[in-house]
Amino acid sequence: MSARDYSLLRPFDLEAAKLGEAMIDADGDAVEYVAGPGDGGDMCVAVNGNYMLARVGDLRMAPLAWVEGKPVYKGDRPWNKIDGKQYTVTRFCKSTEVLQTVEERSDGVRAICIEDATWTPPKVKRTVKMLAWFDGAALMWRSEEVQLPPRWIRAPSEDKEIEIEEPAEVAK
Repeated sequence: MSARDYSLLRPFDLEAAKLGEAMIDADGDAVEYVAGPGDGGDMCVAVNGNYMLARVGDLRMAPLAWVEGKPVYKGDRPWNKIDGKQYTVTRFCKSTEVLQTVEERSDGVRAICIEDATWTPPKVKRTVKMLAWFDGAALMWRSEEVQLPPRWIRAPSEDKEIEIEEPAEVAK
Protein backbone atom coordinates (compact mmCIF):
# COMPACT_ATOMS: atom_id res chain seq x y z
CA MET A 1 0.00 0.00 0.00
CA SER A 2 1.30 3.42 -0.93
CA ALA A 3 1.80 6.14 1.65
CA ARG A 4 -1.14 8.53 1.67
CA ASP A 5 -0.48 11.96 0.17
CA TYR A 6 -2.52 14.30 2.39
CA SER A 7 -1.49 17.32 0.31
CA LEU A 8 -3.95 16.09 -2.35
CA LEU A 9 -6.98 16.40 -0.07
CA ARG A 10 -9.57 18.84 -1.36
CA PRO A 11 -9.86 22.15 0.49
CA PHE A 12 -12.79 22.86 2.80
CA ASP A 13 -16.07 23.58 0.96
CA LEU A 14 -18.64 25.31 3.19
CA GLU A 15 -21.63 24.52 0.97
CA ALA A 16 -20.71 20.83 0.76
CA ALA A 17 -20.18 20.74 4.54
CA LYS A 18 -23.64 22.24 5.13
CA LEU A 19 -25.08 19.47 2.94
CA GLY A 20 -23.42 16.84 5.13
CA GLU A 21 -20.29 15.95 3.15
CA ALA A 22 -17.60 14.40 5.34
CA MET A 23 -14.71 16.57 6.58
CA ILE A 24 -11.47 15.95 8.41
CA ASP A 25 -9.28 18.23 10.53
CA ALA A 26 -5.53 18.79 10.36
CA ASP A 27 -4.94 15.60 12.41
CA GLY A 28 -7.01 13.49 9.99
CA ASP A 29 -9.89 13.05 12.45
CA ALA A 30 -13.45 13.05 11.12
CA VAL A 31 -15.37 16.22 12.02
CA GLU A 32 -18.98 17.25 11.50
CA TYR A 33 -20.12 20.72 10.53
CA VAL A 34 -22.19 22.48 13.23
CA ALA A 35 -22.09 26.24 12.57
CA GLY A 36 -19.97 29.05 11.20
CA PRO A 37 -17.66 30.36 10.15
CA GLY A 38 -17.80 33.25 12.56
CA ASP A 39 -16.23 36.71 12.23
CA GLY A 40 -12.81 35.36 13.24
CA GLY A 41 -12.92 32.60 10.60
CA ASP A 42 -13.43 29.84 13.16
CA MET A 43 -16.16 27.22 12.84
CA CYS A 44 -17.99 25.13 15.37
CA VAL A 45 -17.46 21.45 14.57
CA ALA A 46 -18.20 18.21 16.37
CA VAL A 47 -15.48 15.59 16.92
CA ASN A 48 -16.76 12.34 18.44
CA GLY A 49 -19.76 14.21 19.86
CA ASN A 50 -17.62 16.96 21.44
CA TYR A 51 -18.02 20.51 20.15
CA MET A 52 -14.95 22.61 19.43
CA LEU A 53 -13.74 25.54 17.34
CA ALA A 54 -11.65 24.84 14.25
CA ARG A 55 -9.92 27.17 11.82
CA VAL A 56 -11.33 26.91 8.30
CA GLY A 57 -7.76 26.56 6.99
CA ASP A 58 -7.29 23.39 9.06
CA LEU A 59 -10.29 21.60 7.56
CA ARG A 60 -10.32 19.46 4.42
CA MET A 61 -13.00 17.46 2.64
CA ALA A 62 -12.70 13.78 3.54
CA PRO A 63 -12.09 11.37 0.64
CA LEU A 64 -14.37 8.39 0.03
CA ALA A 65 -11.34 6.09 -0.15
CA TRP A 66 -7.65 5.96 -1.06
CA VAL A 67 -6.21 4.43 -4.24
CA GLU A 68 -2.43 4.14 -4.58
CA GLY A 69 -1.94 6.75 -1.85
CA LYS A 70 -4.22 9.32 -3.51
CA PRO A 71 -7.69 10.33 -2.31
CA VAL A 72 -10.82 9.30 -4.24
CA TYR A 73 -13.79 11.68 -4.29
CA LYS A 74 -17.26 11.46 -5.80
CA GLY A 75 -16.94 12.13 -9.54
CA ASP A 76 -13.30 10.97 -9.82
CA ARG A 77 -12.50 8.55 -12.67
CA PRO A 78 -10.00 5.83 -11.69
CA TRP A 79 -9.12 3.00 -14.08
CA ASN A 80 -10.08 -0.62 -13.52
CA LYS A 81 -6.99 -2.87 -13.79
CA ILE A 82 -9.14 -5.82 -14.87
CA ASP A 83 -10.86 -4.42 -17.98
CA GLY A 84 -8.73 -1.31 -18.63
CA LYS A 85 -11.69 1.12 -18.55
CA GLN A 86 -12.36 4.27 -16.53
CA TYR A 87 -15.34 4.49 -14.18
CA THR A 88 -16.96 7.50 -12.48
CA VAL A 89 -17.13 7.02 -8.70
CA THR A 90 -20.43 7.74 -6.92
CA ARG A 91 -19.68 6.37 -3.45
CA PHE A 92 -17.57 3.91 -1.46
CA CYS A 93 -18.86 0.91 0.47
CA LYS A 94 -16.46 0.39 3.41
CA SER A 95 -17.79 -3.04 4.38
CA THR A 96 -17.07 -4.56 0.95
CA GLU A 97 -14.14 -2.28 -0.08
CA VAL A 98 -15.94 -1.46 -3.35
CA LEU A 99 -16.14 1.81 -5.30
CA GLN A 100 -19.64 2.15 -6.69
CA THR A 101 -19.77 3.65 -10.18
CA VAL A 102 -22.09 5.31 -12.67
CA GLU A 103 -21.10 3.03 -15.57
CA GLU A 104 -21.80 -0.69 -15.72
CA ARG A 105 -19.02 -3.19 -16.30
CA SER A 106 -19.48 -5.82 -19.00
CA ASP A 107 -20.96 -8.16 -16.37
CA GLY A 108 -23.64 -5.59 -15.40
CA VAL A 109 -22.08 -4.64 -12.04
CA ARG A 110 -21.80 -0.93 -11.18
CA ALA A 111 -18.73 -1.25 -8.94
CA ILE A 112 -15.01 -1.95 -8.90
CA CYS A 113 -13.00 -3.41 -6.04
CA ILE A 114 -10.64 -0.93 -4.41
CA GLU A 115 -7.62 -3.18 -5.09
CA ASP A 116 -8.54 -3.26 -8.82
CA ALA A 117 -8.61 0.56 -9.08
CA THR A 118 -5.62 2.54 -10.34
CA TRP A 119 -4.80 6.08 -11.45
CA THR A 120 -2.47 4.81 -14.19
CA PRO A 121 -4.10 3.78 -17.48
CA PRO A 122 -3.33 0.06 -17.69
CA LYS A 123 -1.92 -1.57 -20.79
CA VAL A 124 -4.49 -3.81 -22.39
CA LYS A 125 -3.43 -7.06 -24.01
CA ARG A 126 -5.14 -8.13 -27.20
CA THR A 127 -4.39 -10.48 -30.05
CA VAL A 128 -3.77 -9.07 -33.53
CA LYS A 129 -2.84 -10.74 -36.81
CA MET A 130 0.71 -9.94 -37.88
CA LEU A 131 1.66 -10.24 -41.54
CA ALA A 132 5.16 -11.35 -42.47
CA TRP A 133 7.25 -10.66 -45.58
CA PHE A 134 10.89 -10.87 -46.54
CA ASP A 135 12.32 -7.59 -47.91
CA GLY A 136 15.56 -9.19 -49.14
CA ALA A 137 17.58 -8.37 -46.02
CA ALA A 138 15.40 -9.39 -43.09
CA LEU A 139 11.99 -10.71 -42.19
CA MET A 140 9.53 -7.88 -41.38
CA TRP A 141 6.22 -7.95 -39.56
CA ARG A 142 3.32 -5.50 -39.59
CA SER A 143 -0.32 -5.38 -38.58
CA GLU A 144 -3.31 -4.09 -40.54
CA GLU A 145 -5.46 -3.93 -37.39
CA VAL A 146 -3.46 -1.45 -35.29
CA GLN A 147 -1.21 1.48 -36.10
CA LEU A 148 2.16 0.08 -35.05
CA PRO A 149 5.49 0.80 -36.69
CA PRO A 150 6.89 -2.20 -38.58
CA ARG A 151 8.90 -4.37 -36.23
CA TRP A 152 12.09 -6.29 -37.06
CA ILE A 153 11.56 -9.76 -35.63
CA ARG A 154 13.42 -13.02 -36.25
CA ALA A 155 10.57 -15.48 -36.57
CA PRO A 156 9.04 -18.03 -38.94
CA SER A 157 8.01 -16.61 -42.31
CA GLU A 158 4.29 -17.41 -42.03
CA ASP A 159 1.50 -15.12 -40.80
CA LYS A 160 0.64 -15.61 -37.15
CA GLU A 161 -1.22 -14.03 -34.24
CA ILE A 162 0.66 -12.43 -31.35
CA GLU A 163 -0.33 -10.55 -28.18
CA ILE A 164 0.60 -6.88 -27.92
CA GLU A 165 0.29 -4.41 -25.07
CA GLU A 166 -1.04 -0.93 -25.73
CA PRO A 167 -2.05 1.95 -23.48
CA ALA A 168 -5.79 1.73 -22.73
CA GLU A 169 -6.56 4.93 -24.69
CA VAL A 170 -5.18 3.39 -27.91
CA ALA A 171 -6.97 0.06 -27.47
CA LYS A 172 -10.49 1.53 -27.43
